[in-house]
This record gives sequence, C-alpha cells and structure tokens, in this order.
Amino acid sequence: MFGKEVIAPAKSEMPEDTDLFAIGRGMLKNPYWALTAAESLKQANSIPKQYALGFQ
Repeated sequence: MFGKEVIAPAKSEMPEDTDLFAIGRGMLKNPYWALTAAESLKQANSIPKQYALGFQ
C-alpha cells in the first residue's frame, strides 16, 4: 500500500443508478426530503393544491 497512488474509479465505471439509490434511501428516511432540501437551499416550495391541507 505504501508508495502506491490510490486512483478513484472513473465516473463511467459507476452504475448510473447509484445516485438514485442514494436519493431513494434519503427519501425513505425522510419522505419530505425534497422539501427540506429546497428549504435549506432557500428555494421556493410549491405544494400542489390537493396536498395543501396536509401542510397546514
């Protein structure tokens, strides 16, 4: 291990679904993950009318 350079795998070697799994796990832990992420980034949230009662 000593004296050898560690090279990270190229992005093309990673499965494209990896990012979706990471987001999916976050959303399983917190179903409102997208809303909390938008709030932390100070983005405007638009909740559809049919769900507005649940957010009051």
